[in-house]
Amino acid sequence: MQTLVLLVGENPLPNWVTLQALTEVEELKDYRPDQVVLLHSPKTKTIAERLQALDKKCRQESVPEIRLVDVGAAREPEMIYQAVKRLRLVDEVDGTLHLNYTGGTKAMSVTAALTLQQQLAGKRSVQYLISYLDTDSYCLRILTQDGLRKHTTEDLRSVIHMNLDDLLQLHGLRAGPKSKHKHIADDPEAREKVKRFASELLALDEPAWPSWQDYADVLKDALVPRRKQRREGRLGESEVKEKKTHLAEDEPVPLPEEGAVQHLRPSLLDVLGFPPDIVDPTLSQLYSLFCPQNRDHKKKIDEEVANFVDGVWLEYFIEAEVYAPHSGWHPHWHVTRSLHALPEQEQSGQRPVDFETDVLVLAGYQLIVLSCTTEQEDRSLLKSKGFEVLHRARQLGGGETRAILVCLENENSCRDLESDLNGALFSGADRPPLRVWGKREVQEFASYWQQYLRELGLNV
Repeated sequence: MQTLVLLVGENPLPNWVTLQALTEVEELKDYRPDQVVLLHSPKTKTIAERLQALDKKCRQESVPEIRLVDVGAAREPEMIYQAVKRLRLVDEVDGTLHLNYTGGTKAMSVTAALTLQQQLAGKRSVQYLISYLDTDSYCLRILTQDGLRKHTTEDLRSVIHMNLDDLLQLHGLRAGPKSKHKHIADDPEAREKVKRFASELLALDEPAWPSWQDYADVLKDALVPRRKQRREGRLGESEVKEKKTHLAEDEPVPLPEEGAVQHLRPSLLDVLGFPPDIVDPTLSQLYSLFCPQNRDHKKKIDEEVANFVDGVWLEYFIEAEVYAPHSGWHPHWHVTRSLHALPEQEQSGQRPVDFETDVLVLAGYQLIVLSCTTEQEDRSLLKSKGFEVLHRARQLGGGETRAILVCLENENSCRDLESDLNGALFSGADRPPLRVWGKREVQEFASYWQQYLRELGLNV
């Protein structure tokens, strides 16, 4: 009989990967457990329950049995010692007792390892193994109680594949109503249209860029009324006044007509879905392209089109480039754009989790989050977005998550910003987890993306 003991910390992903490896990966079939014990503290009990529930969902069989055990305070060795001792696992096991100490606190790891080793003294019928998930090589290393290497797996990201719904469930989250359930990655024609449009935009020289931003403002004013325009009332109080500037359905949608951005008109019409020979497309024609059956989506379409032109096009472009076959895409990887994450269940007395990510990639179980912005020369905004993308990424993927802030800054600005962000968060780290990519990297995204994946050790 083989018993696996896992220590549950605040990030459940390493435990899930270890459990999947030991129960599903063929090269580890000799180490498959008959029962699993999750040692948790009161604080991580919910996390242990989510691990148990996700494993049950992913595996139809009831083997291995998963048992939850509370060790009391996660940082109190005496309490942990007594809890492990009371378990008397040594009396139950006749075969292999396997402790994986990847999760949990240092106090839990050391105390559990020493307590089990002490109990096993003189019991030769039980083989005692210790293992951990190596965060540098992404392999599982199994050792004997003497510290000798027993088995080392290949890079587990190539054999353990996680989908987004399972990752969210593992963290007690779900995709919220703002999440995009239909992605450009599913539509090759749309991907090519977005890439053509983005390539033309990115080719604009610096003096022409303000002209595009002016056009984006004109379109946004036409499609998205500024409903809450504040003005001072007669008595000095702040009032809210409706400003109805919305186009009528028979009015033409503003398009680039002259100047430095006029040449973008054909690719803009193309990416919005209009036929190339159309002269003055109206708002009603725009609606018929996007919501022919459900007219209730009109307001949403207005905002989506305006936001796309105003900067969200960069998210679409990055999603399209990440998914492209030439970028080293694997069929088991997942990409999603505009993920809106909400808690599965509201926790009383706690501030609810509610956040959005621009582009998210799951490579096996390696999480990479990309935050996109077309704002320029606003260093404080870029810096705050850099801090935010890494924080959100680590909420989902833990310490091994990687993040990229994608902007349109020049090379020197990006290097300075990247240095500032990583210096503030990870001074002295061998592999800083946050990168800042600017216009140069965006224009040659496929090449830089492939190189980045190679740096992470992902086969491309």
